[in-house]
Amino acid sequence: MRINQIATHRNPHLDEYVGIYLLQRYGRQKYPGIENAKVVYYDAGRNSPDGTSAEEWEARGVLAVGIWGGKFDEHANGDQARKLNECAATLIAKDLGIADRPELGRLLAFTKARDLGEETMLDGEKVEAGTFDLASLVKQMHLAYPDHPETVRSWVDAIIRGYIKNQEGFFQLKEHYDRNKLVVQIPGPSNRVYTVVLIRSNNKQVLGYARSKYGDKADIVVQQQTSGHIQILPNQSSGSSMRDTVHMVRIREMEAKELFGDLPWKDLSREGVLEHSEEWYYQPNGGMLLNGSLTARNMPPTKLGLHDILEILMVSLNPRVFDAQRQRWCQEGECSSTQRDPCPLYKVGLGRCHTVRTQQRRAREAAASTS
Repeated sequence: MRINQIATHRNPHLDEYVGIYLLQRYGRQKYPGIENAKVVYYDAGRNSPDGTSAEEWEARGVLAVGIWGGKFDEHANGDQARKLNECAATLIAKDLGIADRPELGRLLAFTKARDLGEETMLDGEKVEAGTFDLASLVKQMHLAYPDHPETVRSWVDAIIRGYIKNQEGFFQLKEHYDRNKLVVQIPGPSNRVYTVVLIRSNNKQVLGYARSKYGDKADIVVQQQTSGHIQILPNQSSGSSMRDTVHMVRIREMEAKELFGDLPWKDLSREGVLEHSEEWYYQPNGGMLLNGSLTARNMPPTKLGLHDILEILMVSLNPRVFDAQRQRWCQEGECSSTQRDPCPLYKVGLGRCHTVRTQQRRAREAAASTS
């Protein structure tokens, strides 16, 4: 079967670019035609445009990279768990039998580390980040193309132009940001107070602006676009746990569609998308909860609004909030939720509810052991 197209998601990451390069450089024998295959772009996620599998697309001459739950997609997809300690590039390298080539070692290690948000390690040793910074790569380009300085300059110019263009846009955001933002302080654990920014904007840089010193140094940013799509991004340095927020958002989405049924708590925090709340993609690495993104533009908008997300955050971030009718028992370490009379917060699987139940069980066990 000849490969005439390589399919990946829109706005590919370094991971997909490296994987595609490896396929076209080293995959000619295993995938005839791959060296001249056209790269085409689709929405990220598990579903192909016609609903068929990545394997079926490959049989038609289209090889999927980083999407559709195929052999080169490491992401969690529905009931399919994430392929641990892998990225698209490493999966491709192993498939082609080139994963152990020494000349590819640092590139694959760096690509995987950036994709997973980890330190770059190779054979148990840390690879310095500077190995892949722009200055080092310029030197590598000159070594590779010593007789073509204009080729190197053209490549560097393109990167610098893109960087400056984004920086210009970033520093022009202040008026737009101040006009559209809502800043809320929400109590958190251990007397912590989270700064939460909610904003209606189509600007792709507003999330970063809100978290920066030029914005409000936000711990969590919620951005709603005019299309209705919402992204919820925590500042990783804030140390905020998004587990309870993910649970509540997914359940509220199901309730909005009248599709809610009892689910195990562990399923509510599953990576990727969850059945009946497919509008939301959860990425535990970074705690991001995304309703559509640059790589998944055709995701249907959530039925929730900014006010719904704010209500959720007021509860999910503050471990001292309990159901009003049961608060006294909760604070005393007694959970009164039953199947006949379920607590609306217990069914969500909040961490504080798990703590109360655990304390209650231990108290019973201690009492039983002394009787």
